Amino acid sequence: MKKRFYELDAIRGIAIMLVLLSHYTWAFDYHFNTLSEHKFHFFYGDFGVQIFFIISGFVIFMSLQNITQIKQFIIARFSRLYPTYWICMFLTILIIFFFPVPTLGNYTLKEVILNTTMIQGLLKTRHIDQVYWSLGVELIFYFIMGLLFYFKQLKHIIIYCFFWLIICLTVYNFQLPFVKYFKVLLITEHAPLFISGIMFHQIKYGKSNYFTHIIIIMSLMIYLINIKPDAIVPNPFEFKLIPRILVISAYLIFYYISYAKIKILENKILLFIGKISYPLYLLHNVIGYSIIYRAKMIYNNQFFYVMLATLISILLAYFVSSNFEIPISKKVKNKLTILFSYYRTKNKPEKIFVK
Repeated sequence: MKKRFYELDAIRGIAIMLVLLSHYTWAFDYHFNTLSEHKFHFFYGDFGVQIFFIISGFVIFMSLQNITQIKQFIIARFSRLYPTYWICMFLTILIIFFFPVPTLGNYTLKEVILNTTMIQGLLKTRHIDQVYWSLGVELIFYFIMGLLFYFKQLKHIIIYCFFWLIICLTVYNFQLPFVKYFKVLLITEHAPLFISGIMFHQIKYGKSNYFTHIIIIMSLMIYLINIKPDAIVPNPFEFKLIPRILVISAYLIFYYISYAKIKILENKILLFIGKISYPLYLLHNVIGYSIIYRAKMIYNNQFFYVMLATLISILLAYFVSSNFEIPISKKVKNKLTILFSYYRTKNKPEKIFVK
């Protein structure tokens, strides 16, 4: 069993704070048409999600190295993601019901039910919270990696990643039949980030060769060429340049921590935020909007309402993490493990002994 890679927790903390800062400054003002030159706006929240995808590639590949059966992977991912997701979704619905915000909420029963699956985006259904879009992407990545594990193909991961990148490049540049299905099933827009995470894992644990570095460079170049930032900003040139600089910086940092430690990442605050990053990601957006919407009525100062929303979101995420995420995930994991074992034993053919 590999030791926990604490640098990833710290980077998770940085990533979620970038996402949160973008939503509470740029995204909130854009959503409610209150943009102003006198306010601070952080436009690059999608950079935080890009970091999450690189981390996911690293962590999921690492997880698959530590199991022997696909059921272990399914149980671990389900118990890690779904119980916390359902709790956070319920809290979001509850809070936005009692503290409504214009244009948000008013969810239908169908939307609520389909949102419990995490694949509501594929089902063309509105997200309870827009940040949920990335969870569907993650699930597809887990499915792809699970298939490779099940068919014992992870030993050829570099070959698969190479052809995956070639498909991404082809999809980006050519209008082929059924291209929209390739984009969804192979998550071509984000695949280079997941692939990079896998390769950084190989470097970290001494399983790399020069092909590993070629794959990383290919991933970076393909992603940089096709990066499509979401926000609309006053300076288009700046917005084309800065996201690329940020992505390159992220790759350099991951390269560095794959070989050595960065002392600054041992910061306790970053590690704490990283630990609660999953519920914080799920809770901060719609609930944060509700807080800011009301806080502005009390004191319309950006620093005040952004800090207030951030503090409340962190406290709420900590409450969910400590009281639900950790204990419930363990219980669900244990129950599912017992259930899978019982089912397998029950359906196992009895041996017939012949004297």
